[in-house]
Amino acid sequence: MENAYQNQVKELNLCDNIDADIYLTQLSNETTSYLKYAKECILESPIITGEEIKDSDHQIITLRGYVLMIEAPIIFEIGCGAGRTLTMFRSMDPDVLSTITYIGTDIKWENLDKARQYANSIGLVEKGLNFSIINSCEYKEVNSVDMCIFANVIHEIKPTELCSELNKYLRMIKPKGKAVILECVELITGEREHVMLYKDAIKALFKEEQKKGSLNIAIDNPHSHKGRPLMNVVITINNPQNIDINEQDVIQALNAVIKSDSLSLKNHFNESNKLSPISLAFKAHNLAHAQMFKDIILEKSII
Repeated sequence: MENAYQNQVKELNLCDNIDADIYLTQLSNETTSYLKYAKECILESPIITGEEIKDSDHQIITLRGYVLMIEAPIIFEIGCGAGRTLTMFRSMDPDVLSTITYIGTDIKWENLDKARQYANSIGLVEKGLNFSIINSCEYKEVNSVDMCIFANVIHEIKPTELCSELNKYLRMIKPKGKAVILECVELITGEREHVMLYKDAIKALFKEEQKKGSLNIAIDNPHSHKGRPLMNVVITINNPQNIDINEQDVIQALNAVIKSDSLSLKNHFNESNKLSPISLAFKAHNLAHAQMFKDIILEKSII
């Protein structure tokens, strides 16, 4: 990844007076400050109990509000992990909880077990929630759910697989149902091979589907209680069977990421808008990853 990053620095001519190798060394010196942030953003949230359960998670509060607006919803969560979002059900009245069906899925079997254990530990089934955890390959019914939840998941789907994954899950949603995308838009540097799609990238990704009338999107960019930048996207599905996101849509989204991060880095080095060490490192890596996946998709289309 360092070579890709070095090439991006050189190609964009972002630092005429700074050698790319020296710049990488400077970033590595910030490792200590990254580690604490990494634990908060990448690792699974710990199970909290007692007084700690009082709402402090902006995403959980947001999800609960969306769920309560739907009568007797069938909810499908993609990438449920160890069950972090299940916290939204804890404060619900049993009469409401008994009308809700929750289906969680994850590609990791160990996460499915953890989610089951967490649901049992906080008594969700006893309180009436219709709860099930399944392997991601087991549920394929179209037009069958009221809401799909992608909580900090979209950036973990490789751009080369984004079309097929989004088409599969969005087609599961009933007409006028919702897909909810939640992201913390600034993560630790070097987020493996992932790409964070910002607001403009999300708009570009779904632009053609909106033109067709297949769906509508609404985007909010709040901050967490600790000041972290967040993104909430609510997609209303109009015609699930008509949804057909393609690689060109993904390329347009990646172009938006490249444009945004390039401008941020250019302004940083011109000292017109200095970034924090974490923002600087994250945007540099996100830019490199976006360019890399764009090249891969373009090369694939030529072949």
